[in-house]
Amino acid sequence: MKHIDIFIHLLCLLTGIITALLGFLLYLKYRVKVIRNYAFFILTTTFTVTATTLGNYINYFVSFQTSLVSDIISHFIFALFLTLIYYTLSLFALGIIEKKIKSFIQLIVIFPWIC
Repeated sequence: MKHIDIFIHLLCLLTGIITALLGFLLYLKYRVKVIRNYAFFILTTTFTVTATTLGNYINYFVSFQTSLVSDIISHFIFALFLTLIYYTLSLFALGIIEKKIKSFIQLIVIFPWIC
């Protein structure tokens, strides 16, 4: 079961990287800002999948006691990725309707740091 889980994580990682790459190539061809923001959103989501994959890999195959420092670092990195996802999603969504980021969206962006 471990190998199937790791395989699915790697498959998701590969599809995320390919989708982000295609988004950046479309942006280079058409120069539409919304496509660039969407590619950034997909890339940050792929970073989160990468962090989850590495966490699962360490839990499955490495048998050592995790320290408090490593737990804090992993939670910090995951919160950073969530912040990037919120920010890039708001850039993408608000880019479609051509509005600027409001203060409510800025509160949502900093939400992972509050919890």
